[in-house]
Amino acid sequence: LDLAQENPTSTPEPGQVLIYAGPLSEPELYIPYGANRFACQAGVLEGNPVMTIAGGLDRLAATGQARLWDGAADLLIVAQP
Repeated sequence: LDLAQENPTSTPEPGQVLIYAGPLSEPELYIPYGANRFACQAGVLEGNPVMTIAGGLDRLAATGQARLWDGAADLLIVAQP
């Protein structure tokens, strides 16, 4: 799977969700929750922004840290007009 780049970024804002499917790493859905730079062992990755989390950003960092220490959890995405 290889997606064409469309407005790619390696430094998204917290809550700006990226998708990456390119030659340097496996496909990823990247959800940053603080200061960050999207990268892998091969170097900097640039992902396509696909959505922005607008509400609950105050809880996003705690959720991200819990995933790091406690492992995977279900994720429910609800779109609002």
